[in-house]
Amino acid sequence: MAAFHIDGEPGDVADIVLLPGDPVRGRRIAEEMLTNVSCYNRIRNAFGFTGESGGVPISVQASGMGAPSMAIYATELFEQHNVQVAVRIGTCAAMRADIELGDLILAMGAVTDSAVVSNILPGLSYAPTASFPLLVAAERIARERSHRAHVGQVMTSDVFYHADPGRMLDLADMGVLGLDMETAALYAVASRYRRHSLAVLTVTDNLESRARWSAEDRERGYLAMVEVAIAAAVEVRAHAMAGTGTET
Repeated sequence: MAAFHIDGEPGDVADIVLLPGDPVRGRRIAEEMLTNVSCYNRIRNAFGFTGESGGVPISVQASGMGAPSMAIYATELFEQHNVQVAVRIGTCAAMRADIELGDLILAMGAVTDSAVVSNILPGLSYAPTASFPLLVAAERIARERSHRAHVGQVMTSDVFYHADPGRMLDLADMGVLGLDMETAALYAVASRYRRHSLAVLTVTDNLESRARWSAEDRERGYLAMVEVAIAAAVEVRAHAMAGTGTET
């Protein structure tokens, strides 16, 4: 299968990939948090960068908005570039008033209304989940670094402007913590390829309290999310290479 959306050559993409939706934010993350950075992808301005963190190669690949776009990039990364660990780093809306703006949500699994997941496994109601080693590592790292983090389900929706936003809040009664548009697709594709995946999400809106970050806050508030994502991914990949903790 040819990779239509990622222009990198074999070896250009690291084993560990961070997946922000926004290509501009992805470029900023690569430039600010990695060293020895080079750009391997410019197709559709979905920039892809590879650099290092503490000597470990890490790539940052923009995935766009929505489950279909995430599924495309995840498939090409796993199929063509043999990526082993993929972490979505993005924003979400919280569904409980006690979850504050700037908190992290570590998505254990993803409820979804997206047809992307049902097309991956037709005829079944598949429940995509995170890689357990990544989830455990991220929760511990967030706690050790005093970042407020919540572990639980998220809702991945194909719709941003819901006709009945209150319907989404009904999911809070089922323990769903947040709402995004990509996590379920990443988890489903990663499961298909038996790779490690996790979504580490920064809360920028709250559907219950109606609190919302400004555009400026959104551009500055990603540091904790990226720190946790990098540290967890590096730890899990190191264990996998050593032959311990390899199960996704």
